[in-house]
Amino acid sequence: LVILLLQALPDWGLAARYTVPGLDLSYTLGGAGVVLVTLLLVVTIWIRFPYQRWLASHRWMGLPYILGGSHAIVAQGDWYLWLLTLSGGAAWIYSSFLYQRLGPQQRGVISRVRTLHQVTELTIDLDRAHHFAPGQFVFLSVTNSAAGLPTERHPFSISAILSPTRFRISAKQLGDYTTQLRTLIPGDHVTVYGAYGTFGLRALAQGGPTIWIAGGIGITPFLSIL
Repeated sequence: LVILLLQALPDWGLAARYTVPGLDLSYTLGGAGVVLVTLLLVVTIWIRFPYQRWLASHRWMGLPYILGGSHAIVAQGDWYLWLLTLSGGAAWIYSSFLYQRLGPQQRGVISRVRTLHQVTELTIDLDRAHHFAPGQFVFLSVTNSAAGLPTERHPFSISAILSPTRFRISAKQLGDYTTQLRTLIPGDHVTVYGAYGTFGLRALAQGGPTIWIAGGIGITPFLSIL
């Protein structure tokens, strides 16, 4: 925006179109998108927010995307700009506001918690049978816990498929949330979204000898494949 303004001078009429909201719809939409995404980046790089506040702020990252796409549509209006903006905007609305209710999910409870050095193992019992494939991952939300963990969704690889209604995840204590997982107790309620991924299916489809290379907590999908 600053570069455009400098290039426009000394044409004050053009400079006003770039900077004064409402004079030019295309520039107004684009400028609003640039300002918003810059603020979100500042929050990420220079301001240390607690994770929950940072997550809440970046839930709105789709808004500058829509503003930028609308700027391009008003300025040029090609069909593919409509397609990109509408499909991307719909994906943002679904993932941010609708997925929690409409996404594939099951209720469950924690049946076992075990801490091994810096890794927390959670065994989860589901309320109904579900088909998991080795190497897949799920999004986990702790909906009701004695320790009061936040309800946001986090992805975890499945480290063991114990039965159609029981599986295990293993999480290394790397941040606030993963460190808090060790405070869960049997009986705490969770919601499981998924499972997703074809990593294990591709590995098992080889049909012959394979070499597996993994390090640290990255071994979790390999454990379920094994």
